[in-house]
Amino acid sequence: VDGTCLDVILEDSSMTESLFKLALRAPGFCLCRCTPNQKTVMVKLLKRYSGEKIVAAIGDGDNDSGMLNEADLGIAVAEKHNSLITCTCDFSVHKFSEIRKLILWYGRQSYRGSSNVAQYEFKDARRSESS
Repeated sequence: VDGTCLDVILEDSSMTESLFKLALRAPGFCLCRCTPNQKTVMVKLLKRYSGEKIVAAIGDGDNDSGMLNEADLGIAVAEKHNSLITCTCDFSVHKFSEIRKLILWYGRQSYRGSSNVAQYEFKDARRSESS
């Protein structure tokens, strides 16, 4: 969706609702040629319409900082460490291709953490049954 179309869609609440019903059925949602304000508004609306789902945003310029702050997970693609965008995001990578490794690594860590918590829950349940 580009910025010009987005202005037209956001003016009408029924069109906005239709857009998000369609967008939430897709595996991803891309915006192009949008203003920084439009990007931030879209992340806010996506969070509202998606309910409990986690919203991730990926940006590659300093004008994406508002969008990255608003998202549950902000990922910056920045070649320079001193860029403003690296200060406003949750994670920063040098190349877009590194995002896959980032997601796999933290997904694995989350899975390991969840399995450890489950182990302790089972151990506590056994202790309470035996006493």
